[in-house]
Amino acid sequence: MKPKGLFILIPVTVLVLAVGLFFTVGFGGGSDAVTLQGDTQRYTVKIEIDAAKTGSRTADIEISGRTGAPDPDSVTLEPFMVAHSHAAPAVTAVRTGPWRFRAGGDLFVMGGAFELTVALTSGGQREQVTFPVTVKS
Repeated sequence: MKPKGLFILIPVTVLVLAVGLFFTVGFGGGSDAVTLQGDTQRYTVKIEIDAAKTGSRTADIEISGRTGAPDPDSVTLEPFMVAHSHAAPAVTAVRTGPWRFRAGGDLFVMGGAFELTVALTSGGQREQVTFPVTVKS
């Protein structure tokens, strides 16, 4: 390749890389979503929170039952701030489909270490799984 071609190729390559980086970082490449998964006696719970931050949050909950387990009647999220031994108000999830729920609201009132309990109720029986969550302010 001639030197004149390099003078064109290098700036074009740098420009393409810069545009790619802008679209990756500038438009959601660094998602703050948090996914947690755990088990109760009869269920596996997968929860995706849009971000482990203070303020209004959205959590999508997907439940799968072991053989014979019914679709839960209700799901609630119960945040608890460990350092202050402080429970925030429970947030009741809304059913969005079979085995799927969505909860929204102020889950985390301040930054720090939280325990987020997902409580499932079915036929009057309550089961729960608790996840550690580090919340950013």
